[in-house]
Amino acid sequence: MRPVYYEPVARVYYGSVCSAAYLLSWLAWLTTFLLPLLLVYDTSTFWPHSIAYREQPSMQYMYQTLLLIEGTARDDQGNVRVFSGFWSTLPTSVNQLAGAALRPGQIQSFADDDNRDGLLDRVSIEVAIAVNAGESVHKASLLVMFNATMQTHAQLCMDVMALVSHASPLPGSVLYTVGDLALSFKRPLPLTTTCATPYATDALLNVSSLQHADDLRFEQFMLRQTRRENRATVANQEHVWIQDASEAPRRFVMNATLSVPVSDISYVPTFYERLQRGWVQYYAAFVLVASLVTSLVAFIVRERLVGTIEAATKATGPLAHFHSQ
Repeated sequence: MRPVYYEPVARVYYGSVCSAAYLLSWLAWLTTFLLPLLLVYDTSTFWPHSIAYREQPSMQYMYQTLLLIEGTARDDQGNVRVFSGFWSTLPTSVNQLAGAALRPGQIQSFADDDNRDGLLDRVSIEVAIAVNAGESVHKASLLVMFNATMQTHAQLCMDVMALVSHASPLPGSVLYTVGDLALSFKRPLPLTTTCATPYATDALLNVSSLQHADDLRFEQFMLRQTRRENRATVANQEHVWIQDASEAPRRFVMNATLSVPVSDISYVPTFYERLQRGWVQYYAAFVLVASLVTSLVAFIVRERLVGTIEAATKATGPLAHFHSQ
């Protein structure tokens, strides 16, 4: 025997208004739509105030470098005094502000792009400064200026400063330093159609504003960057201090290698992005809850846990008679 015709039959369960079955149907409807919202609702995920992503910023070395060495000096009479030596790539008029602390120096630098993606992965800077006889260097500080740019989601262009410093009770002749030049942000960045330049009129190192020797103090630059909401820090610093026992006229060499890692950045999402994320979470929970509620209601009704009137109906419509095999 082969089936030649069939018609779908649906069971419909009826209940009077305000009956237990009727209230069950309303409770199921409310649960299906409201429970997913309660499950996924969270101000930080359902309607996020910020979205985080990872991006390697584009760092450009500005060829503005300042070196400060500090230590003790012993004269022919055996008297010991504190001394400091300064050198920079700034114009001569600015270097002269350092007065007697100004020393002759040399600099070498090179950049690496390991994966050839056009972004700076590493920069190495080596500065040599003259040290006189009787002088012992116990501390060295290097300040380097960069220009950072981000363009993936949040667009931001700003100048940043890398400050590397190390001190030792032993006199040294060479300091090797490695670290990560990482960006930090106090709050999520706004989305803009063009690259934002919030510090265009407030540069960290404005050569034209350097008028006195105190303007060259490294703590002044450090405090200026600290006041910013967006800045750079040199993290994971490691130092190798090479002791120098020579008493002849010599030089102090500082070699700093700074890597540019991928930074964690967050931005303020648009209304559409918030709505999209919320809808995806709600719909995923809705499908699960709807399946569970439908199965539960079907079990309650079929097992006669609530009073209903059962009726069978056939499919109707102009195409109903085509349900054949």
